Amino acid sequence: MPLLGYVIWRESCGDPDATNPWTRCAGLLQLHPCHGLGRAAYDPGVSLRYGLRLWRSSGWRPWGL
Repeated sequence: MPLLGYVIWRESCGDPDATNPWTRCAGLLQLHPCHGLGRAAYDPGVSLRYGLRLWRSSGWRPWGL
């Protein structure tokens, strides 16, 4: 899915260890701490699975697209 690749690049430049120092969002898809993933947000598999679940429930809105 090309749009998913765009979101990953826009959010983390493809770095699974990326962290936003202001929001504390983390991982490939920059998931917010309110999602309760903790350190698991840095695991690419977890980030993508949770991101898929979030996308299915909310579309691309959480990523501002």
